[in-house]
Amino acid sequence: MVLILTSVLLLLHRRSFIGTGLLCCAVLSAQILPWYIPLAFFLGDSNAAVDVRVLIANVNTQNKSYEKVINLVKSKIPDLATFMEVDGLWKVQLDTLSDLLP
Repeated sequence: MVLILTSVLLLLHRRSFIGTGLLCCAVLSAQILPWYIPLAFFLGDSNAAVDVRVLIANVNTQNKSYEKVINLVKSKIPDLATFMEVDGLWKVQLDTLSDLLP
């Protein structure tokens, strides 16, 4: 939005507002760019890699194989785990993983 406004101001030749628009773009970019470009890029460390292990499981409330899912999580040790279609019974079982996945 700020980039569009800055472009319009450029077309209108409002030079006093162009600097303000570019400053707003820089501030917003500083907040958004780290989501898409790793910090190592800015630091010049091209060999740095960050690995994040993510486990996504659709457990289905009708599935009662709690131990299989719990053993999978314990064997893979993910940094982040997401469980979909969880009901109260699944929550109780998954709470046993709170020491591994706080």
